[in-house]
Amino acid sequence: MLYGFISVNGLKILIHNQVDFNNNKNVVVAATMLVLGLGGAALSLVYGDLSISISGMSLAAIVGVLLNLLVPEENHE
Repeated sequence: MLYGFISVNGLKILIHNQVDFNNNKNVVVAATMLVLGLGGAALSLVYGDLSISISGMSLAAIVGVLLNLLVPEENHE
């Protein structure tokens, strides 16, 4: 129930802001975030005695921001 509520609120925000899913960049970013956030992906970094683990929605948010910055916009001519 909780995940459904969070998902519906996220979709409501996307619809309210009129996100264009005809743009492939938006589809790639949103799909990647959903897979990472709901799929249980985790990233662990170990450097000596320091160990950092990022998983779930925090990993999805970080990857989403990076993808949004790195994936180029489509050229509509």
